[in-house]
Formats: sequence, structure tokens, C-alpha cells
Amino acid sequence: MVQPETDHSAGGTVTAAHPGAAYLTALRLYPAQAWKAAIACAIAITFSPAGLSVTTTFAIGPLSRDFGWSRSATLTLFTLPLLIAPIVLPFGGRWVDRWGARAVALPSTVLYAVGTAAISMVGRSQAQLGLVLVVSSAVGYVASLAVVFKVISSWFPRHRGVGFGMIGVATSLGGTILSPICDLLFRTMGWRDTYLVLALCVLVIALPAQVFLLSEPADVRQSRRDRSATRQAPHDTPPPPPLPGVSLWAAVRTRTWLSIVVLLGLAAAGAMSVRLNAVALLGERGYTETQVSLALSTMFFASIVGQLLAGVVLDRARTPRACLPFLGSVLVGLVILTASHGTVWTLFVGMALLGVTMGSESTIGPFLLGRYFGLRAFGQIQGLALALDMLMLGAIPVVVQAVKDQSGSYTPALFGLIGACALVVVMAALLPRYPIRVPDPGPQSHGPETPHGAEASDAEASQGAEAPDAARQP
Repeated sequence: MVQPETDHSAGGTVTAAHPGAAYLTALRLYPAQAWKAAIACAIAITFSPAGLSVTTTFAIGPLSRDFGWSRSATLTLFTLPLLIAPIVLPFGGRWVDRWGARAVALPSTVLYAVGTAAISMVGRSQAQLGLVLVVSSAVGYVASLAVVFKVISSWFPRHRGVGFGMIGVATSLGGTILSPICDLLFRTMGWRDTYLVLALCVLVIALPAQVFLLSEPADVRQSRRDRSATRQAPHDTPPPPPLPGVSLWAAVRTRTWLSIVVLLGLAAAGAMSVRLNAVALLGERGYTETQVSLALSTMFFASIVGQLLAGVVLDRARTPRACLPFLGSVLVGLVILTASHGTVWTLFVGMALLGVTMGSESTIGPFLLGRYFGLRAFGQIQGLALALDMLMLGAIPVVVQAVKDQSGSYTPALFGLIGACALVVVMAALLPRYPIRVPDPGPQSHGPETPHGAEASDAEASQGAEAPDAARQP
């Protein structure tokens, strides 16, 4: 008989007949401010450049016709922000770590709305449109991606995985809702007025959510005030204890950080390469456009399942190898699609597996970085990792298309993706154990996990992700 689990760490007693039930019950113990902040984060992500990327499909045609540009040239302009704008994320993360989420989110959201409105005013200059898109996306990324992962990590120390999963689901559902709306607006109002409407939505929906709902836990704010007071105090004043974790420089010098960045970038790019080239790639294998469209819908729904399921599994697991089934799904899916020729059920199975990876990687990345490196410089560490992964996400599908153009078939590119995703599985299996952490104080105190060596020097702390097994949490 399973003994009831009693959890006293949540500021109250959680009694459940099963650990899983206690895990779900503990979600109710987070204060109202935590859930308000989560709602603000979900809204910010929905109207972020990532959330509004669905407009690209409907904008390319009207802009190409109005300015006399080719569709490929217009698409290239809309791809530029994906390659250039993420460079600001490490800086945005540093600003959030130093000044706080609200201090960064509020002005960035206003600038993002102004930049979105400015798209409606561009002329026939491709350089002008490209510059406006890059600047608007850059401040939009700072207002959203640089903020939300730090806020969720701070408020939900024992349920980070579910928190990140909910943010990913908000992005997916937001895109589903906005897609038909944007299609209607572009067809009835034109692209210039549509961008004005989107800018107005950012101002009247996203900005008020940041003003009235966004916050950080008291211990995070106090730690920031203490550090600020120390910088203004005499030099002989002892520094306050930092948030648990390591600095950006200490993190990026570890093999663990590099492994996480590479394996997530390759896994996501493997799924995205198939998604972006789906009609031509799968048509080469005997599938109709209708079948491909339905398979892409299957991929989307599987991504939502992957986001939420990965969050629950990672929260409950004591080893990073819990991410292996989610990252391995893309490898199995690519093998199935490569071997499949006209068989419908294998098409849907393969695309569903790609969707699981595409959804779960957005949860796995920030979760692993938080577990290995703590909250001390989480914004910077996550921002830099996200910037590099987005560069890979933009570049690898282009390489896949280039290989196809040279060889005349997508098969060589698929074999290359299979090899890359096999490397992902190996790297995930070789991730070290999580650093030793002190007992988590739970939702009411919002105390984050403390990596091994977090109160030592950066050099010592950075070894927490690569220490010998004897120093590891079993």
C-alpha cells in the first residue's frame, strides 16, 4: 500500500495518496501574484514577434504586389529578424537580471508597439523594411523572451517544467487564434492598416497586462535591491549573498551549457526543416498537398502535447535523461519519413513525432539551464542560448533547401538531419547529473534550486555542472 505523501515545504501541508497527486495539488499553493505573472507572460508571448510570426504568411503576397518585389526577396526580408534580432537576447537577459522584469518589459513593449506601427509606414526601400523589421523584432524579443522565462523560473521553482510548457502552449494557441484573424485583416484592410491594428493590440492588451499583472517574487526583488545598494556603498561594505547559481561566464565555459545549446538547436532545426519544406519534401515522397496539410495539423497538436508532457516529466524526474524520449522523437520521426513513400499512416506518425520534439524543446531548454546554473544570471544564460538556437533554427532549413537544389532530391538532406539528430540523442544521454541542491523551500518562499557550489566563487560554481559523480545528486 502506498503511504500518503506529506509535503511541508509548500508553506502548508499537502497530503496525497500518490506523489503525482501531491505534485498537482502543490500547484494550488502558489500565490495569486504568481498566476497573475504567468498570465502576463502568456499574453506577452502571444503578441511577441514569435507569436505574430503567423502574419508573415499573409504579408508576403500583398507587400510583393505593392512594391513589385519577388516573393523570395520579400520572404528574405521577413527572415532577417530571426537571424539578427536574437543577438539582443543576452543583453536583454542581463538587463532583466540587473533591473528587474517590469523595468525592462514596460518600455520594451511600448517600443515594440511603435516598431510594429512603423512597418505600416515603410516605402519601396527593401533596406528600410528590413531595418524596421529587425528593430521591431529586437525590442519585441526583449519585451517577451528575455522576461518570461526568468519570471516563470522565479515564481514556480518546483513546477518550472509545467510553467514553461504553459508558455509554449500559449504561443501555439495564440498563433491558432491569430492566424485566421490576420488572414481576414490582410484581405479586408490591407497590410498597412493590419500592422496598425497589431500595434494597437500590443498597446491595449499586452502593455496593460505587464503593468497590472507582471511581478517577481519578493526575494528576487530584495536580492536586486541589495546588490544595487552595495554598488553605491563604500568599497569596504560586504556584498550581499547572490541568488543561487553561477555567472554567465562561468556557465558558458562548461561542456554542459554547450551541449544543451547544440542538442536543442539541432533537434528543433530537424523538425523545423521538415515543417518549412513540407509540401515539396513530402510531395517528393508521394503525398498530396491535402495530406501534407493534415499532417502539419497533426504536428501542431503533437507539439502542444509535447510541451505540457515534457514539463510534467522533467519536474518529477531526478535525472536530465528524462528528456531523451522527447528529443529522440525527432530522430525516429525523420527515419520514418525518410523510409515512407505514400503510406498515409506513417506520414502522420512521423509528423506527430516531429511535433513532440518541436513542442518539448521550448520547455526542455530553460528547464535544464535553470537546474544546472540557477537563477543568478538565468536571464543572460537563457538569452544567449536562445539566440544561438534561433540562429541554428534559421540557418539549417536554408541549408536543407540548398542541398536539395544541388542534389535534386531531399533524401541527402534527410540523411544529414538523421545524423545530426542521432548526435542529439547521444549528447542528451551524456548530460551529467543535476548539481546537488538544498531542499527546495516551495511555492510560498519561491526559493529556487541551489546548484552545488552556488555560494562559492564562479570558477568553483561552474564545476557544479561537471563535477565528479561522487558529488552528484543520486
